[in-house]
Amino acid sequence: MRARILAVSTLIATALSWSLPAVAQDATGDVTVIHGFRGLTADVYLDGQLVLEGFTPERITDPMALPAGAHDVRVYEAGAATTETPVVAGSLDVTAGANISAVVHAAQDGTPRLSAFVNDTSQIPAGSVRLAVRHTAASGPIDVLLDGAPLVTGIANGTESTEQVSAAAHQVAVAAAGAADPLIPPQDAEFPEGTVMSLYLVGSATDNSLSWLAQTIAGSAGAPSAVSTGNSGLAAPRQTGVPVALVAASFGVFLVVAGRRRRAREHG
Repeated sequence: MRARILAVSTLIATALSWSLPAVAQDATGDVTVIHGFRGLTADVYLDGQLVLEGFTPERITDPMALPAGAHDVRVYEAGAATTETPVVAGSLDVTAGANISAVVHAAQDGTPRLSAFVNDTSQIPAGSVRLAVRHTAASGPIDVLLDGAPLVTGIANGTESTEQVSAAAHQVAVAAAGAADPLIPPQDAEFPEGTVMSLYLVGSATDNSLSWLAQTIAGSAGAPSAVSTGNSGLAAPRQTGVPVALVAASFGVFLVVAGRRRRAREHG
């Protein structure tokens, strides 16, 4: 059975309300939050404020402008009191003008951790894609192959490698570092021209649950684009859910996404 690359995004970015202080646009950075830790429905707090409520695994927010500087991030089990110990906590350093992906994911030993990756959105040559491979799974170092040839080797958990590849359909495979056999079946995927495509390996090698999540960002000053899935777990407004599923096929690869469309609940 083929592995599946999940491309995830949010349908309701306009509902986002962080109640952040007004700052000059050139003093902010864009931050996208990605949930790559399975089994955890989370409430996410930024600088003590609840900003993502009921955030479910394999979901991604739209980018949000945050003031440059260090921000305190704390992730709790959904509904937990802030007096309890967070599942994971850390500091997110935002540089003015940067485009950052903050990822909640599994460390090599399977415990939750928070990693931040800076997305290079500078000009991309014609006919090319900037591919970032990010190791966010409970696994030792990995090798990634593109069309059967080594692309990057020995990537450790919480790190990445970025390469420029041709815009075309490619086959992606992943193996334990130095091993010949793939950890998951090779995957065919389309790499759109002029984009920054980030592939996140998530899941666990020990229980054979590894898979890919994909984040696609337009090059230069473009905005992110991806297959929309509905629920992003946004804290405001509060919402109720209706199950939906979206299946898209491209060059023989299935982008399977299951999400929930949420409609705002009126407050009396």
